[in-house]
Amino acid sequence: MGFSAAQIGAAVTSNPTYDEQIGATFTQNLNALTFNVTALAQTDADGYGPAYTLNGLTTADYWYQVGISYHWPSSSGTYDPGFGFSYQVYGPNGKSVYPTGGGAGLGTFSKAVHSGDNVLLSLTFTGSSIQMLAQDWETGATAKASYSSVGSSTFVGNPSNPANSQGFFSGLMTEWYHVSLYSGNEGKVTYTNQPTTLTSAWLWVDEFDTGSSGPPVFINQTQTPVTFTNEQQIYPFFSDGATIYGSAHQFITGLLDTAASQVTLTPAVAEAASPSFLASYTLAGLQQSTGVAAGIGTMVEADPGTSITLTVNSSASSPLDRWVFNGTSGTEVIFAAGTNATYVYYHLVQEALSVQVVSPGASLPSFPTLTYEVPWPNPVSSSPAQVTATQVLSTTPDVIFALLGSTASISGVIPASVGGERWAIITQNWTISAPDVIPSPIQYYQQYQVTAAYSIVGGGTPPEMPEFTSTAFGNPTTFQISGPFVIPSCPEHGCTSFPAGLKTSWSDVGSGFSFTGVLNGSSRAERWTGSEANGSAPSISPGAVLSEAYTHQYYADIGTKDPNGGSTSPESGWLNAGSTLSATASANQGWQFETWNGSGAAAYTGTSPSIDINVTAPLTENATFYVQLAVSADAGTNIAYSYGSETGTVQSGSTKTLYIPPSSNVTLQATPSVFVYSFASWQGAGMANATKPSLALVVDSPTAVTGASSYNLTLVLGGAATAAIILLLAASLWIRTRRRRVDLGGFIPGAILR
Repeated sequence: MGFSAAQIGAAVTSNPTYDEQIGATFTQNLNALTFNVTALAQTDADGYGPAYTLNGLTTADYWYQVGISYHWPSSSGTYDPGFGFSYQVYGPNGKSVYPTGGGAGLGTFSKAVHSGDNVLLSLTFTGSSIQMLAQDWETGATAKASYSSVGSSTFVGNPSNPANSQGFFSGLMTEWYHVSLYSGNEGKVTYTNQPTTLTSAWLWVDEFDTGSSGPPVFINQTQTPVTFTNEQQIYPFFSDGATIYGSAHQFITGLLDTAASQVTLTPAVAEAASPSFLASYTLAGLQQSTGVAAGIGTMVEADPGTSITLTVNSSASSPLDRWVFNGTSGTEVIFAAGTNATYVYYHLVQEALSVQVVSPGASLPSFPTLTYEVPWPNPVSSSPAQVTATQVLSTTPDVIFALLGSTASISGVIPASVGGERWAIITQNWTISAPDVIPSPIQYYQQYQVTAAYSIVGGGTPPEMPEFTSTAFGNPTTFQISGPFVIPSCPEHGCTSFPAGLKTSWSDVGSGFSFTGVLNGSSRAERWTGSEANGSAPSISPGAVLSEAYTHQYYADIGTKDPNGGSTSPESGWLNAGSTLSATASANQGWQFETWNGSGAAAYTGTSPSIDINVTAPLTENATFYVQLAVSADAGTNIAYSYGSETGTVQSGSTKTLYIPPSSNVTLQATPSVFVYSFASWQGAGMANATKPSLALVVDSPTAVTGASSYNLTLVLGGAATAAIILLLAASLWIRTRRRRVDLGGFIPGAILR
């Protein structure tokens, strides 16, 4: 609102140019604006006072202001003493259009207005005009003015910003011009309207230097409109020394007369959760409530002489969580407004409790008792304290609330009336780190005490102890048996008293049990094998001894180097220490047993096909078989043979049977038995086209070879022809000799014979 255009007023030394505005902007549209305001007479050091105004922005963008002012400045450098009726209308361009002479309208009331009076301010549509009215409810003083509505019938709110581009808004404002920069508080002034409920409003404070074209001195506002979800709740806003309070029915500028209390809530145990407790109090005569954050101090302002109530159960509590003060019987603590209060709060979590016996048909001989921690039940204290509580459990579910971070415990074992039987749980202590950490139901297992033992038959010392497996608490449980223990008697096995052991344990009734089947020795050829003494717990009486006898055994590896040559019996396998191994080697057709090759203590090496060995250590017996080679020579052939270091001859017209190591390289050499024969071929399986007198072969299976010869025709025929020629020559010579002798009888000397 601008300066008054009035020329009469009290003279001042300086002209005020700093315009401080404290306001609330409505976000909803209204058909009429009516508020009561406290007419408070207050001035600054220069004598200027404020104006308390009601403001309305229409749909035509015209801005209407009506209010009551005190010592309001005029354009002539003076101010109007006392209370005056202030009004002004601005057009869409941001310039004043009423009063027509310029400046703010400053009228007089029909009667006196006193400081502290309750004055009605209203903007209402009347016909084609908007009436601007002020009325003192105490004295009846009135003042009013009217201006055209310019076709509008609604005052518009602004949910997006505190004002439009011209700075216009619908709402309330306390405005005060000062000579110099002002950032202080004001006297309390209350605007009220009970019939109209505001849904939300912007709260803001700004200040302008009207003598400068620069930016505002300061301007601050709530980040978003304050939503009035609770009609009675007053929401404060502080900025640049000014204080504002807003609610659905009130707007207060200036500092209230309050009693401040610093409320501090400290957790008994540090945790990530940060609950909010609820404080209830009275402010400006209205019932208020606000959340009090845990872990930090919260300032609560209440009317002096009243009290503040802090609820014991946090507003952040859930059905499974509670945040409480010491003690759990009360629901609130009350302290005087203006008193600082520090309290310790405790986080309690719900635990559902019950017990159950896992074994079918079984029941507990007595019910266990759970111990847990709760806050100290004495009055509220600023120091953490807790006590132990107890709860007898049953099969019927029950609920407790225990301190977060504390420990709850229960008896882990409930003994039976006789020894060797009990009911037990695997876990008996819980850290309360969250709701329902304790299982529900807590499962007790009926168990029998049994002793697991073992003995050794046949001597020896296993390098490892046997293990006993049963079921405990519903899960397989395995442990190693150790310690001295003597089986009373087992002469039929010749058992010894060492090594042996025992172990006492508890097994669930109805579960099975087993021992380690085999104890391995230091080598893979030695072991101690059990008798598979497994069973079921129901057949065991409490305190029973479950035993297993382990028999000392050695591995006998029995076989042949070439399975084609023959077989051995028995097969390879485990034999009890001290027993007798009876083994036999049998050759196949075309093969011959040669020898046993043994290794290990008491093993046999020799040519007897049937053997008996006393088993005192791991052993190996391998039977060797030689393969048959039959070599035959016909009447015209002699055959020499060799393999390895062995040599020999097969005479013509005979057969020799040889037994040689399998896969041996054999060489055969054929020669004629007399000169009239020559080698023809080798005969036998796979011998086709073998015509050379020398033959090399590898014998892997029974084999027969024959060397065949034939007459040497060249030699025979050649000899006969030669004899015939000699005879013919001899005959020819004889005849010629006889003829010569005849011719000489008539020889003539000197004759030439032709």
